Amino acid sequence: MAGPYATLDIDGPALAYGGGTPRLPKPVRDVPTSTVPLRVVSRLRRDRAFLLGLLCGTLVSVAGLVGYVGVPVVAGDHPSLVEGAASAGFDMAGRPLAYHGLVVVLPSFVASAAGTLLLRRWGLTGRGPLLELAGGIVLTPLLAIVLAYAVTAVGVGAAMGLSSGGAPGDALVGSVAITVWALIFGVFAVAIAVAIVVPGVLLGTAAGYLVALGVIRAGGAAPVDEA
Repeated sequence: MAGPYATLDIDGPALAYGGGTPRLPKPVRDVPTSTVPLRVVSRLRRDRAFLLGLLCGTLVSVAGLVGYVGVPVVAGDHPSLVEGAASAGFDMAGRPLAYHGLVVVLPSFVASAAGTLLLRRWGLTGRGPLLELAGGIVLTPLLAIVLAYAVTAVGVGAAMGLSSGGAPGDALVGSVAITVWALIFGVFAVAIAVAIVVPGVLLGTAAGYLVALGVIRAGGAAPVDEA
């Protein structure tokens, strides 16, 4: 049988008979919502390799948009950016290999080499950061192709629908119909773009890594994949 100094659990805390003071549970504090952005920033800082890959991939995407859309428009091959973007996928199939090397492979090479050396300078070694860097470089151009595909389809639909000169309702219906048609027809252009861009980015990324690895070895540092 319990003695005079037995303890009983009442709603969690232990209450001691004999002069003891009950220990009440500490109130649970709600995490303020203002700390959520700080956590996001902290997570992004830890994922610097992937963020660097996204940045490098963005530069590769910009180079591709300039080379495959901007240059033909400036050269007068297409009268507007919308038409240039709509025809970019099919125009890519007729470009020489040297042009693809200049627009896709070379930017990927520079981005990968610079990114690998920067990771080494930050002390981010091993296969994990390298894979994050390469993943960002390859993923971003793919997302750029899909985004350009969707924006171009909507732009073609809006331009052709609004230029019909009909009633607003008819123009809206026409824009939607043309947008759907552009999305369906544009799948072929996307397939061509992906078939050209992905191998080019992979080739440039691999070559850039190998060159950066050679520079690191020449400098006497440990290879990035052995750290």
